[in-house]
Amino acid sequence: MPSAPLDPLDLTAFRLEATISDGVAKKVLTVLPIRKPAKDSFVRTHLDPQCWMVFGLIELQETSRIYLVDPKIVPALQERGEATFFRAHLVLTVDRKGNPFLWPLKFSAQDNIWHISARGAAEKAREKWVRVTSNRAAGCYDAAVAENQDAEPLWPDMEYKELLRLAFGNRTINSLEHPVLLELRGA
Repeated sequence: MPSAPLDPLDLTAFRLEATISDGVAKKVLTVLPIRKPAKDSFVRTHLDPQCWMVFGLIELQETSRIYLVDPKIVPALQERGEATFFRAHLVLTVDRKGNPFLWPLKFSAQDNIWHISARGAAEKAREKWVRVTSNRAAGCYDAAVAENQDAEPLWPDMEYKELLRLAFGNRTINSLEHPVLLELRGA
């Protein structure tokens, strides 16, 4: 038996009955970017020190690729003065839209004000929503704290080691004969 036509003047007739399962979906992470915070975005950094581990990294600026370096070959890279190698905290970070990423906070023996100010902003972001912007005139990063933002960040429901796997995939260097290092040596 056909139902009666809906009254176009009574738009409530178009309503659906809500059920508990309607619209329920869980975001599944398939990749995890390694990057600095966007200059127009407020971020939080994870409180857990396990989400602030230090790693050796190689960054190829031409391809915007970052590789994780095996600690066993770090001394050889440093001895050779490999310019693309750096040490950094890989800090689990999330923006207000719930997008997680790893923020590489660089440091070196010749710390500079850019590195120091980035780490200061990341430390502040453990407790408050912070926007990080480049201040070229001062030669550092500025950190602005969001006013009246008490919402807690939504962290991925994954262990840090799983997040590293998502971020790097097969981009690991465990030998001085790795194709990336051979290319950097001009071999």
